[in-house]
Amino acid sequence: GRTHQIRLQLAHIGCPVTGDDMYGKASGLISRQALHSYVTFVPHPETEKVLQLKAPIREDMLSLIRTVFKNFDEVLSLIDGAI
Repeated sequence: GRTHQIRLQLAHIGCPVTGDDMYGKASGLISRQALHSYVTFVPHPETEKVLQLKAPIREDMLSLIRTVFKNFDEVLSLIDGAI
């Protein structure tokens, strides 16, 4: 599926997903693939109005971001500011 393709393509260009033991390597920072869609935009099937769907970032992912990025608040601001 799409998750597999994203993981494969990122690994192919030398940027494997953190925690992906199939196309990269397992990580001591997170026990799963660090792959998450925070926000998705889709057209409503009848009205065609663009809907914005958000999925909260899970605590293990937040912990990873805090560990990797010392400027944690700035990173989250960039994520929210981009949408």
